[in-house]
Amino acid sequence: MLERTSARWGTKQLRIRQWTWSLASLAVAFVLSHGASLRSESAPPQSWFTLSRETTFFTEPITQDGYADYVAAINAYWSRDLAPEQNAYVALVQILGPRSLRVINIPGSFFTQLGISPLPAEGYYFEPFDYFLTEICKMPIGAVSRLYEQIREALLHPWQV
Repeated sequence: MLERTSARWGTKQLRIRQWTWSLASLAVAFVLSHGASLRSESAPPQSWFTLSRETTFFTEPITQDGYADYVAAINAYWSRDLAPEQNAYVALVQILGPRSLRVINIPGSFFTQLGISPLPAEGYYFEPFDYFLTEICKMPIGAVSRLYEQIREALLHPWQV
């Protein structure tokens, strides 16, 4: 290990200073991470403001902490009077399929909130172009790269008739 010295402090003083900062940082991290648990558990959480129409648009539903549950409120607000047939996101999910959501296990409540039945994992869904070329057409990766290069070149230059 290299010894660092300073014109202002010697090696020993520098080590002491580093240890002091390290211990102080650990103490601050401990207080910040455990500060909430050090409070009395029987005391109800205190809000900085009173939840009312003067402070926020959504006043319900309320979380256990006493704050507005904005995710549930926005879902309820924007989904009122909206049938699944009129919801563009429902059509998009049905076209792209559950794999497009990039979630391994989609909870059933997701589809329930959309007002549709759960989609099967395998089905007739839209597939990205590169997936189509490599998995369905069984095109080698090098050929796909050359094809993308040809497409890029074609888009860069004006076409002539």
